[in-house]
Amino acid sequence: MANYILQYKGSGMPDPQVVKETLHICGVSIIDASLLPRAALLDLTDEELENVRCKFEADWSLTPEKKYKVPDTKKHTKE
Repeated sequence: MANYILQYKGSGMPDPQVVKETLHICGVSIIDASLLPRAALLDLTDEELENVRCKFEADWSLTPEKKYKVPDTKKHTKE
């Protein structure tokens, strides 16, 4: 399983109820839905990934989540 970001790229606002129902039908785990209906963070298996890609086509983007290492900004004293 991996995390993917589902993001709406079309104009206007997608119907929140339709988005929620479609994600429910696909059986995916929603990690963060705070930006629904424009975006959501999903936990997907390979099977679910293809299913979601088929349901959310033209105006939607599905990309893997990227993780970044936060740099150490502490000042170190020279000894």
